[in-house]
Amino acid sequence: MFSSSESAERLLGSEYTPLPSHDKETEPDPTPSPPSRRRKLSHFAFPCLFLMSVLLNGILFYTRKPERIISEPFAQLTYSPATDHIEYEKRRFTRGLAYEIPIYEQPPSPEVDQAWEELHMWAGTKVPASIARKMDNKTWSIPDQPGYWLTSLDVFHVLHCLDMVRQYSFPEDYPEMQKLSKIHIRHCIGAIRQSLMCFSDITPIVWQWNETLGVGDERDDVVHTCRKFDRIQEWGKKNFYSSMLDLETHVEWDINA
Repeated sequence: MFSSSESAERLLGSEYTPLPSHDKETEPDPTPSPPSRRRKLSHFAFPCLFLMSVLLNGILFYTRKPERIISEPFAQLTYSPATDHIEYEKRRFTRGLAYEIPIYEQPPSPEVDQAWEELHMWAGTKVPASIARKMDNKTWSIPDQPGYWLTSLDVFHVLHCLDMVRQYSFPEDYPEMQKLSKIHIRHCIGAIRQSLMCFSDITPIVWQWNETLGVGDERDDVVHTCRKFDRIQEWGKKNFYSSMLDLETHVEWDINA
């Protein structure tokens, strides 16, 4: 995008310099414009130039808009009701080693369970018909709330699956989780794999010399480009469907009503 002054410079030529006062190849005008006429012309020159630069900026904006969208970090090609909550930030990942263990990777405890629960607890959300009809796939109409449809952002589903796999990995602390079928765990592993492949984080991992170990150390605790998770959570909280959904009673509300 160019500013008005930049556009004007491009219209005049990037290497524009004033002409010399006497051009040997051009005969001087024997009847020069009166001073008053020259002043009138100069009064119109700059407004016209300004309007041309504004027009050029508008043309450049609309002709380059598709490229600008595609060049965003993660272009959302399928419709999502949470699109307007997407914001990006730079975030350094943690390694989960002895000196830096986030609560999510700590040994099982009520505090750890609560931390995980807060990550995916806003999974069940409701959207009105005006939003539901924009979605690529048809969803369930909520029986006790006519005009609303049920949905859930996939990030909450994948985090729930990861929590299930985490608990399944500690049979002594979560004996009830061992009752889960291997099909359920297989589904969760598949959901996590596909989500990772879907977004394909291309942040470069680096290697640095570790003086303590005397080896080249793989450092994955680098800065990544991330969607702000708390903004996505805000959408989930705002549209949370707190009731227990009756999955055995189906009422087909007209989504176009």
